[in-house]
Amino acid sequence: MTESGAGRLLRTSSVPLWRQLSDHLRQQIQAGVLRPGARMPTEIEMGASFGVSRITVRAAIERLLSEQLVIRAQGKGTFVAGAVVRQELSDLAGIIPNLEAQGIAFETQLVVCEQAAPPPAVAASLGIEHDPVLHFRRLYERAGKPLGLCETWIPDADGITREQVAGTPCYMILSHYLDRPVGRAKLTIKVRRPERSLASLLGVGRNEALLCLERASFNAAERVCEHTHFWVRPDQYEFGIDLDRPMPIATGIKQSR
Repeated sequence: MTESGAGRLLRTSSVPLWRQLSDHLRQQIQAGVLRPGARMPTEIEMGASFGVSRITVRAAIERLLSEQLVIRAQGKGTFVAGAVVRQELSDLAGIIPNLEAQGIAFETQLVVCEQAAPPPAVAASLGIEHDPVLHFRRLYERAGKPLGLCETWIPDADGITREQVAGTPCYMILSHYLDRPVGRAKLTIKVRRPERSLASLLGVGRNEALLCLERASFNAAERVCEHTHFWVRPDQYEFGIDLDRPMPIATGIKQSR
């Protein structure tokens, strides 16, 4: 943004400066001048370029945030949002194959790989007590920014190496290395706040609400062979399902007591 940026805002207009600025930035995003993943100038830089206060810049950016045209990474700045990733729930596709099928460039970082006792709820799902199981966390990044974090627990997987976990989708670990192909899965989507370490990895505050896909996968013997929590930001990821029959909403609501 050069000195000419200030000339794009009309001081005599009835449209507030912050709205003019957000309209201008939106046009640049839609025209591809500001590309997905690009870092936005700081409030100080933008204020100097357009000759406006930081309050005006902040109001313009807040509008773009509400429109999901930009995203804010804690401690890193504000970036132009990429296309929202869609995860279809009607088939048994893992996270990595889903990203690859959509042609989305991403990086995977293995941040935890260990044998550890799972939390009580996960242990109950796996049908175990306090036995250690294979536990790993994989962070997915797009354009250098966190996209989602997958936390998985797999029982009876002592021989699986860190190298295998780092480069292999979960369902392939089960079918190829452990000879436990998945027959079906039970999925639950919740809105939850992450604990401190997860929030830090995803670059969000602890009070920020995230989508959490909880998955329990069953083998042919109807035993749970893996349990996964997949954490994503709702402005970057969405889940959908394609049904071949009507799905009444109101009649599906169950009253809890």
